[in-house]
Amino acid sequence: MLEGSDILEWERRRKYLWALTVREATTAALLLAYGVGIACRVVRSHFVVWTIFALFFAFNFGRRVLARRGIFSKTYQVTTLVLDVAMISLVVYFTGGVSSLLIPIYFIQVFATAILAGRRLAMLMALLSSLALCLLGWG
Repeated sequence: MLEGSDILEWERRRKYLWALTVREATTAALLLAYGVGIACRVVRSHFVVWTIFALFFAFNFGRRVLARRGIFSKTYQVTTLVLDVAMISLVVYFTGGVSSLLIPIYFIQVFATAILAGRRLAMLMALLSSLALCLLGWG
């Protein structure tokens, strides 16, 4: 039978795996939107964007393997959020910047983080996303 701390650890690991699933679904939606944008000739195909998608999926796979082994911490989660915002920002930058059709992905990430990771990490994600959008609009 599981003890109290074991149950909390199991619950935390389960939530983190759900967060990874949401991130993978978000990435797949981003990839689909980018493909539709290319098909409709709204955006141009960039090798850099496809490379970012490949790195994002590889990064998610690595996170899933580590999470299944129970290797994660708050520092790891914050690093993950920063990398998520950086990768999304790169994709948005290469698909048109502030006029990109992929900006709603920021909101999806903040929403998913709020549900699955808690209020503090969601506030951090919202702050980083806002700063990234400001930098995209300024640059």
